[in-house]
Amino acid sequence: AANITYLAPTRRAAERLQSYGVPAQKISLTGFPLPPALVSGARERLAARLKTLDPQSNYANIAGSLIRQAIGRAPARRKEEQIKLVFAVGGAGGQMDVLAEMLDGFAKLGRSPKMTLRILAGPDGTTPARILRLLARRGFDKLPQVQFPQPSGRAEYFTECVETLAAADVLFTKPSELSFYGALGLPLLLTSPLGSHEARNREWLLDLGAGKDAPPLRYLAEWLPELLESGRLAEMALQGYLKIERVGTAKVAQVIAGAG
Repeated sequence: AANITYLAPTRRAAERLQSYGVPAQKISLTGFPLPPALVSGARERLAARLKTLDPQSNYANIAGSLIRQAIGRAPARRKEEQIKLVFAVGGAGGQMDVLAEMLDGFAKLGRSPKMTLRILAGPDGTTPARILRLLARRGFDKLPQVQFPQPSGRAEYFTECVETLAAADVLFTKPSELSFYGALGLPLLLTSPLGSHEARNREWLLDLGAGKDAPPLRYLAEWLPELLESGRLAEMALQGYLKIERVGTAKVAQVIAGAG
């Protein structure tokens, strides 16, 4: 319709709309609307995260000038050296088998106090109960290294998501809308896409260097330390921060205000 303005999160999405016949002047390239609470302070959180993701400074040694340009200084070692992994379960619980593999792999890390796994899942449906049963079967239900917050409703869930992602170091997710959270300086380890749109998100992240396909999660204890030692995760974090739009929420508000 002539009175519709289309908001596109990426240039690829804008080009896709044009291929369907939407006039270019009806498309606004805004970026994805990320939570303002996460956008605020993203630079400082990235600065703290980079040293944790690059403990041997292998990436910093070859990209020091780029890092200083992005965050204004060399990464400083933070007081708490705990590495925080986050696994996001899809809304319909479609990744329960993948989560089971993740837990098997995490168990082989030796349940190190220096590494935690936090599971994010919506409060609706049967998914929370299924996760609790899975944790109990794997012996993780009473161990602090694996955390599964259980919000009482959607408002509490969204608050929990923001707080969890603000503290995260590595995000395991299928390439859903969480793909855009790479803009915050979070390296994305991708599980299999579900649907053509997620396949396109995956290609986009791989092209940017902000994400990579997660190797088999049952072997997490073998390949995750190698990614940390090489600094590859730090590189992914910086590429996402530099290349993905962060201020989509403000741009969307501007377009809506102008349309009114």
